Amino acid sequence: MNDYKLYQIEGLDQDELIWHIKMSRDKFNHIYRGILEHDTSFYYLYNFFTIAACNHHIYKLYNEMVKCMRDYNSDASWFQCWMNIHHQDEVLKSHSHGYPIHGYFSLTNHNTSTIFTDGHDGNEIYRIDNKPMQIYIGPGYRHHHVVVNEPYDDERITLGFDIQLEDAIVENFSFIPI
Repeated sequence: MNDYKLYQIEGLDQDELIWHIKMSRDKFNHIYRGILEHDTSFYYLYNFFTIAACNHHIYKLYNEMVKCMRDYNSDASWFQCWMNIHHQDEVLKSHSHGYPIHGYFSLTNHNTSTIFTDGHDGNEIYRIDNKPMQIYIGPGYRHHHVVVNEPYDDERITLGFDIQLEDAIVENFSFIPI
């Protein structure tokens, strides 16, 4: 039995979501101009759903993601969510997350897989073939990395998220209630 779940989201406008995510990256760059340029490593500075607020396409995505989070774990309390916008040579290397639950929403049509391993650069446990409008949710401490199965020239876009189940003091500014 798997300790992860996949969800396929229907009824959302993929092109609108891509546009709003890219606009949100530009908004991040404007807010931090001269100090930072958006990069996945700054995930702790914002929550995607606050930086992209006031749009019905984003609100529908938020509702769908929260529904999946609550289905995966009804105790879900807070989550942080960030943008991953990568060219093929920038996909994420092996890493894990310091929260009990981690997930991601695949938005764009790129032939990539996320490989989950039994440790940093360890043996493969399972692989997820990423599909547009798909949400993966599973254990947060499990190492994983992205592989490009077919080259691409544009940007691969996902939204990563972590879920915190218990009261905690965290250094991040990005958690919001579910």
